[in-house]
Amino acid sequence: MLRPMSIQLTLVVPDMLNGVTPVHAQEAVAGGQAGVEALEWLLTLAERRPHPGSEYAGWIWQQAGQREPVPVAELSYRYDFGVSPPGPVLRADPVCLEADRDCVRLSAAPLPMLEPAESRQLVDEINEQFIDEPWSLVSANTERWYLLLEEDAGLRTCNPERVRGRDIHDFMPTGERHPYWRKIINEIQMLMFNSPVNHRRRSQAALMANSLWLWGEGEMPPTLSLPWVALYTSDPVVAGMGLRAGLPVAPCPSTAQELLDILPTEGCFLCQPAFPAAQQWLVAFNHDWGLPIYKALQRRLLGSHPSQQLATVELLTANGVSYHLTAGKRRWWRRRRRIDTFQQ
Repeated sequence: MLRPMSIQLTLVVPDMLNGVTPVHAQEAVAGGQAGVEALEWLLTLAERRPHPGSEYAGWIWQQAGQREPVPVAELSYRYDFGVSPPGPVLRADPVCLEADRDCVRLSAAPLPMLEPAESRQLVDEINEQFIDEPWSLVSANTERWYLLLEEDAGLRTCNPERVRGRDIHDFMPTGERHPYWRKIINEIQMLMFNSPVNHRRRSQAALMANSLWLWGEGEMPPTLSLPWVALYTSDPVVAGMGLRAGLPVAPCPSTAQELLDILPTEGCFLCQPAFPAAQQWLVAFNHDWGLPIYKALQRRLLGSHPSQQLATVELLTANGVSYHLTAGKRRWWRRRRRIDTFQQ
């Protein structure tokens, strides 16, 4: 008899426990819907291990034997354009800065998506104004823009997600060339503020795209090796790592069962599910991911693939730990904990 082959699955779910309260754990009781029992059992029965929290891209980079900073700009450029950048590159994402009484904050809310025509117009205006500078601006889409540089920018920067809702003063780029770049960004801010694009957005009471956030520097190694055989993600940085490592990269299926149905009979796989855009998102995630994984771990054999079994699952969350589960291995003495107790 052939021995069943095994699958090892790493699920990147940094948002799964964000903001979870006792209400979330009971939000589906009314109406007789299923709750979040499967997720609660998975977390309860798992072995907990320290994990670097929300910086999951840095953790994945470390699994390749690399040191930070993660070259975010070059990785996401490869994902967006399908090729390496022609030279040094920085992300230059459009953002909204809000003046407070005694500071300037990066808007806590992500900038509402620009229209493609608005994005093209702003990029064209900036390139025309700064045509004599040793860089040019390109847009991959309405959210991710890039500065293509003739030489390294000489900057140390900060991920904008760390800055949202906060005073930008302590998060401005530093480095040997920061005076030049601060001058350039100030001029770009004035240009963007006065652009017809933002005149229209102000008249519509929409957040303005009134600045660029430079970030994503880092050195790309000559080769990259990851401990997975395929990645299922739409995250441009993680997908860029997979492409750089020569691995198959595809968007993540919408449910765990769809994923399990397409996986080969063995190997290590990384998957980053999208969270449902629904009021009861946690319940939906429990139904689409928690329950199929819980059942697969318990019965070991998956559907129509008798030679395939889910051996291990690792859940990477943003609460400072990862959760490791092994098929068929249960800690029977544990009582199921409410999901809101796993935030700390």
